[in-house]
Amino acid sequence: MSPRTTEKNVVNPVNNVKPVPHESLPGPVQDSHGFGGARLACRGKTHEVRREATIQERSDAMRSVAGLILLFCATVALGGEAMSPLSEPDAVREAARVAMAQGVAWFKERAARDPEGWLVGPSRVRSVIGWTNVTVRYRKVTVPVPVWEHTNVVVFVQDSSVGAPRRTVQSQPWRLTGKTNYVEQMTFDPNGPIVREEKRPLLDPKGNVCWRFADLGDSALAVYALRRAGVPDTDPVIQCNLANLREAVAIRGLPDQTWNLAWLAAVFAETPGDAAAELTARLAGRLLDGQFRDGPARGLWGPDSFHHRLLAVALRDYLASDAELQAATKELKERDTRAHQQRVEDATVVLDRSKAYLDSITRQMLRLTAVESPFAWDQNAVPRVSMPGTLTFFYNQSAADLECTAIAALGLAAASDQKRLPAESFRPESPAAAKPARGTSPHAGPRQA
Repeated sequence: MSPRTTEKNVVNPVNNVKPVPHESLPGPVQDSHGFGGARLACRGKTHEVRREATIQERSDAMRSVAGLILLFCATVALGGEAMSPLSEPDAVREAARVAMAQGVAWFKERAARDPEGWLVGPSRVRSVIGWTNVTVRYRKVTVPVPVWEHTNVVVFVQDSSVGAPRRTVQSQPWRLTGKTNYVEQMTFDPNGPIVREEKRPLLDPKGNVCWRFADLGDSALAVYALRRAGVPDTDPVIQCNLANLREAVAIRGLPDQTWNLAWLAAVFAETPGDAAAELTARLAGRLLDGQFRDGPARGLWGPDSFHHRLLAVALRDYLASDAELQAATKELKERDTRAHQQRVEDATVVLDRSKAYLDSITRQMLRLTAVESPFAWDQNAVPRVSMPGTLTFFYNQSAADLECTAIAALGLAAASDQKRLPAESFRPESPAAAKPARGTSPHAGPRQA
């Protein structure tokens, strides 16, 4: 069947982004998510998205495209009748498939423009100073690839911020033919037999990296939407972002935000492997801990997911350890004996352990009046990595809403469907349970209760 040409007034956001080769980036790379002059029709209104767009506009555009992809997937699955009973079902399905393909292409273009391949990464002010080759291992897998029938669509491309858009014809997927091709594809495997050299950017170690409140969750949401649109896990964009998300959690621990936890749980619940199953259980356990258990908001979730009673107990132990150290230090100043020196050393070890346990729950607990402001993850790190504060002053305030509750339920449902809910929540070992022996490390990790 020959492809048809359909006259549509469609603005393709992908073609509004002029690809910039990484080698041609001469200066600072600041927030590598520039959209050029794309005009996106989202949420019933038109957004003019330029390179100088605000952070909030970029986040809204990403979530809108991901949401539209999920909506179009539902439209196709329901056959068009339930979504638009007054329209022709075939026309609705066709429009949904074309728009869904555009959204997938928009996301892939976005990942290609990011130096580290993020679908939604942090804001960066760093320079690309060179390139290097790294060794990556793969293995071959056979995957089913559905065969699509294509149609020619007339689109209007805005080449610049001024002037009339240019009319052009593009071939885009229209509908599934019902046939399936089985092809061999490469998938990442750290122990795979296939070794490849791949190009990676070398970034100037000086600079700033700023993670916003919902960046991790937004990136996971984008992976979730691409999967629903039929992009396989063997796709390089999916593989790269799954690796990036794993590394982010491995370096800085579980996020505090319900949005990030839920979308990460939803994505890794569907990711094969024991490591993904363990991570899903940890994410789901943190979500379960964040549910309010008493008060008017009982049963709901808020924007931050903490186990407040656990935090209260850990803070009590920390303050007790701090008081013990101060008392021991005072006695040492009065009587400088070996016994008093030993008491100060032991109290220091206990205090360091108490802080490590608090940090294993959340890095926010000891920030007190500055808890709602961004903070540097490591003051000595280069580049400087800035992390978001909390959305509520949780020491004396609580907040819950239906949106956070709904997204938490989605993440837990995904973990439950794959039988990856934890049997018990993860708990740190209480530092008050045993006095540390001399010479032991003060930074013991958490264990499962």
